[in-house]
Amino acid sequence: MRSYFKIDDGKDRHYGLDLIRVLAIVSVILYHYPRNAENLILRALSHYGNLGVDIFFVLSGFLIGGQVFSRLANDKNFNISDFFSRRFYRTLPLYFFVLLIHIFLNGADKYDWRFLFFLQNIGGLYYFTHSWSLCVEEHFYLLFPLVIYLLQKFKKLDSYLLLIGVLIIGTILLRYLIWSEYRPDLIYNTNYSKGFDVYFKYIFFPTYNRLDGIAIGTAIAYIRFFRPLLWGKMNKKSNFFLVFSIILFVLVSLFSWKRVYFFASTYSFSGYALSFGALLISVFSERSLLSKIRIPYITQFSILSYSLYLSHGFAISILLKAVNQTTLAGSLWPVWVLIFPLSFAIAYLFYIFVEKPFLKIRDRNKQ
Repeated sequence: MRSYFKIDDGKDRHYGLDLIRVLAIVSVILYHYPRNAENLILRALSHYGNLGVDIFFVLSGFLIGGQVFSRLANDKNFNISDFFSRRFYRTLPLYFFVLLIHIFLNGADKYDWRFLFFLQNIGGLYYFTHSWSLCVEEHFYLLFPLVIYLLQKFKKLDSYLLLIGVLIIGTILLRYLIWSEYRPDLIYNTNYSKGFDVYFKYIFFPTYNRLDGIAIGTAIAYIRFFRPLLWGKMNKKSNFFLVFSIILFVLVSLFSWKRVYFFASTYSFSGYALSFGALLISVFSERSLLSKIRIPYITQFSILSYSLYLSHGFAISILLKAVNQTTLAGSLWPVWVLIFPLSFAIAYLFYIFVEKPFLKIRDRNKQ
C-alpha cells in the first residue's frame, strides 16, 4: 500500500535532463507569480520565466526523437501505433482531468470544442492559457512519426538535419510575415494590453510559429544516434556548450526585452532554442560542471513536473482568494511563500491518482 503513494525512484533517469526539466518548471511557475509594479525582481524573473516552456520543447524533442531514432539506428522497426499509444497514456488522461476541473470551476461556456482537440492555441486563448504549449507538443507527436515514416519510405533519413534547418528558417520567415501583417509593436505603443493580445494570439501561441524548438531537440537526438563520432566530440566539449549556451542566451535576451518588437517576435524563439539545445548537450555529459552538482530530490521534482505544470495555476488562484479573506488582503508575500508548497501538494495528488495509474497501464501494455 505504501508503494502506491510513493513517487517512482527514477533509477533509469538521467540526472542532467532532470535538472533542466526542473529549471523549466520553476521558470514557468515564477512566470505566473502574482506581482505588481513595485516587485522589480519578480517582474524581471517573470519576464523570462515563460522561457521554461522553450526548455520543455527542446527537451521533449530530444527525448521523443531519441525514442524513435534509437530504434532506427539499431535496425529495429518503428511502430507508429505503439508510439501514439505511449503518448496517449503519458499526456492525455491528466490533461482531460484538469480540463474538467477548469470547466467545473469556470463554467463550460469558457471552453469551446478546440480544447478537446488541442486547437485552443489557434485563434486566441483566454482560459487555461498555459495549455497552449501542450497543443504544440501534441501536434508535434502527430507530425513527427509521419515525417520519419515518409523519410524512411523514400530513403531520405540522412537528410533529416537539412530538413530541420529548412524548418527553422521557414518558421522564422513565417513569424516575420505574421509580425509584419499585424505589427503588435505599433499597437503596443498606443494600447499596451491589446498589443500583447495580438502578439500572443498571432505569434506566441500558434503551433506553426513554435515548432523550431522541438525540432532542434530532435536534431540533437538524431546526431546522438546517427552521428556517434560527432556526438562523442560534443560530449567531450560539454563545458564549451555550457558557456556557449549562456553567451547566446544573454545575447538573445539583450535584443528581446520588448517581446512585441521585431527581433523578439521573429528570431528570438529559435535563438533561445539553440541556447537551450546547447545546455541540453552540456548536461547530458558526465563531464559537465552542472552534472557534477548533485541537488537532493531533483529526480522526484522532475517526475512531478507535468503535474506541476498543470496544477500550479490552481495553487495560485486558491492562495489569492484565501489571502483576500483575511486581514492580509492585498498582500502578496503569503502567496509567494506558499505557491510552491501548495503546488507540490496538488501535483502530488494528480500524480498519484491520475498520472501514475495510467503510466502503469502503459508500461504493462509495453510488456
